[in-house]
Amino acid sequence: MSTTLREPPQSTDEWDPTEEGASIVSRRSDWRRHLIDVERGMSQGMKRESTLYGYMFGLSIVIAAALVLGLSLMQWTVLIVCLTVVLSAELFNMALRTLVPLLRPDSQKEAADALRMGSAAVFATFVGASAAVGLMFVQRVVQMWNG
Repeated sequence: MSTTLREPPQSTDEWDPTEEGASIVSRRSDWRRHLIDVERGMSQGMKRESTLYGYMFGLSIVIAAALVLGLSLMQWTVLIVCLTVVLSAELFNMALRTLVPLLRPDSQKEAADALRMGSAAVFATFVGASAAVGLMFVQRVVQMWNG
């Protein structure tokens, strides 16, 4: 019994693992398709929104400052969580901006309200994360200053 190996199509929506000729390896590669979806989502986010470029630039500055200040393991953990939450909130907001017009095209006022609330959620997340990271940096600078 011979099974021919073939590459699944680029779009995961078109690929059917039960289709004749689908390999066992292809059926077991759900995690690979998931990683491809993650990469495509990030690249679509970068193409669609210039705010992600701003976040990535700020993220690199914050990481560089953290390296210079020599943060502790717990501070690095908090920093990574803060940066991840802000990026996730922005990506969820972008998904909301994409989905709301499709779900409620007849109700523009409610759609605009939902989009404003999504933007407010991103702003609140950014302010909270900035405050936490700022406090960590100030504490570390004071520790370095006092010796």
